[in-house]
Amino acid sequence: MVNAFDYFNVSPSVQLDIKWRREIKFYIPYEKIDGLRAALSKTLSPDPQMVDGFYLVNSVYYDTPDWEFYAAKKAGYQKRFKVRIRTYGEKLLTEKAVLEVKNRANNFVWKNKLWGAYDELSNFVSSSNLSAKLLQSGQELQQILKVVKVRTLQPKVLVKYKREAFFSNVNPDLRVTIDTNLFASAANAAERMFASNKRDLLQQGAILEVKFSGSYPNWLEKVLRAFQPELVSFSKYVEALHYQMRTKPANLSIADQTKTQDGLLWFRHKKW
Repeated sequence: MVNAFDYFNVSPSVQLDIKWRREIKFYIPYEKIDGLRAALSKTLSPDPQMVDGFYLVNSVYYDTPDWEFYAAKKAGYQKRFKVRIRTYGEKLLTEKAVLEVKNRANNFVWKNKLWGAYDELSNFVSSSNLSAKLLQSGQELQQILKVVKVRTLQPKVLVKYKREAFFSNVNPDLRVTIDTNLFASAANAAERMFASNKRDLLQQGAILEVKFSGSYPNWLEKVLRAFQPELVSFSKYVEALHYQMRTKPANLSIADQTKTQDGLLWFRHKKW
């Protein structure tokens, strides 16, 4: 049986010369969130970007016409990446957005980021057209071009959720987040995101993410053991796609829609 803490004590299978971190995800029921938050707050500090205890995250996920990124996740490839444009707050179309290529090698992740206006970044991803401002982005742009320029990328889904974030004043690489109220829509239906027929894809629970590099603190291990979250390999992109398949299959022409497993957390691991 898999021991959840084995995931905290492995080394990357490749030599990484970039800023990487380990990223581990858990599912925790809604009724345990308040206690977990209180336990984390004894040692970690709240992210100052939060307002009223959280901030809103909007992510538009891109994929190729033949669903390359979705297929890589579904197949469980250990080395893969995803492309998304992220904004924060109530509005998606803002002047401050970030294009991210999130790379993964097993449980090690690193990001290449490009900041700009949402429309500017969206145009770049869809057509590889670069504005004068983006041309000045240097090394990050070169890394992103390696992914974007050789593929035809299309916006597939939009996800929106609440995030609580905590960081360590002692270990700057340690960050813990709690994501709740996960909603999804087709990428072209952002204005209807909070329509009355939408449901929370997390079903009254939360995704807890632990992100760190270097050593893993013993106190956090004790906290997690006390609350017994469930170790998961959870993709907001994949979960959003599956929701669209079940509710509006005409919007997503994925060949194996009929094979999609219904229900929460399709990529579910064993419990503790």
